[in-house]
Amino acid sequence: QDTLQLLRASVPNQIQFEVSVDSECGTVEADPTELYQILSNLCTNACQAMPAGGTLNVSASELMLEHVDLPKGLYVQLVVQDTGAGIATEHLERIFDPFFSTKPPGEGTGLGLSVVHGAVTGLGGRIDVQSRVGEGTTFVVYLPCTDKKPVPAKSLAGTTQTAVGTERILVVDDEDVVLDSTQFMLQQLGYQVTACTSANEALTRFSTQPDEFDLVLSDMTMPHTSGVELLRRIRKIRRDMPVILMTGFAGLLNEEELQRHGIDEFIIKPLSSQQLGATIRRCIDPARSAAQKRSSGQAKVEPITVDQTILIVDDDQLIRKAMVQLLSSIGIKAITASSLDEARHQIASHSLSAVLVDHHLNDEDGFAAVPRLREDALSVDLTKTPKFIGMTGSGSLEEPTDHGLDGYLVKPFSADELRDLLD
Repeated sequence: QDTLQLLRASVPNQIQFEVSVDSECGTVEADPTELYQILSNLCTNACQAMPAGGTLNVSASELMLEHVDLPKGLYVQLVVQDTGAGIATEHLERIFDPFFSTKPPGEGTGLGLSVVHGAVTGLGGRIDVQSRVGEGTTFVVYLPCTDKKPVPAKSLAGTTQTAVGTERILVVDDEDVVLDSTQFMLQQLGYQVTACTSANEALTRFSTQPDEFDLVLSDMTMPHTSGVELLRRIRKIRRDMPVILMTGFAGLLNEEELQRHGIDEFIIKPLSSQQLGATIRRCIDPARSAAQKRSSGQAKVEPITVDQTILIVDDDQLIRKAMVQLLSSIGIKAITASSLDEARHQIASHSLSAVLVDHHLNDEDGFAAVPRLREDALSVDLTKTPKFIGMTGSGSLEEPTDHGLDGYLVKPFSADELRDLLD
């Protein structure tokens, strides 16, 4: 019932949400977060199949089952039924395969239903699907009943069987339903959670306040930037940050490669609270102990004492804010511009020591505009030409001088990297 209340709040208003739970329904031996993963994934898929509205029906009942693939006995039957678009026959046999998706590229990784399948089979159950295009889809989950008495719902942080904590965790996953269930699980374990749906959002948040987090937990397969690359960049900003990689497909992992990138641990979806809690403690506890030992002599970034003003040209407000805070931390005044026209105005109005310009500015090429911006700066002061430093999130450039740049930085970058280019 708790899970259904959480799900009800996330169902769009145009969808009628109907629930039917048999009061005589049996008990299932499962972690509450596993049931949340199963139902939230299935309900999210159902809602996405009904963008114009429809009916979502969730029911639970008990039945005696004699199934070819399951031991005879009592089972709880969970049914999630929608009146949406339906699934084509040729897709039905593959919908539980990792990374299979009928969505357009960049809209999800196709791991949602594979996570459901893994959670159900891990509980000794089975999941079936029936669907007709234009009429809707029905998922039926069978979970074995147990004679054990139900345990009253409460936070896992109040138990001793599961490793818990109160630290601050940044969790990243592009699948909303997986992100929600992971956040729910972490909060049940007592952690303070910041959730992000993309690597870029996570990098921006982390680079703004790298000391505000105690651990980063990221999905492996995400659009544009992989979890491995995200965690590598996180470690570039803060070398001692504990990081954990999540994946729904163990066959994609190369442990030697992960170690080379400084990734402490990996964990296979679907997650359980016990497994996740133990993995987090294995990462955080040694890191905290090491930090306490060196805290008295830990080096800090020394501020630059010479008066400098730097112009940041980036169309992303969060990145501009993060850059202002980064420059302020090393004693540099920063002004900003969100477009090339605004940058030209700022250059004409200020004496600048450097200009940090992003490569892609909406429909403009920031690097291609550097020669013109340099001319604008010379017209203001012939004796003092600011350095022009490019910012890119797509890896290394062939040759910075080809773009008229004095150097470049790959976002996110550290204060030390910036200082090296300014000196």
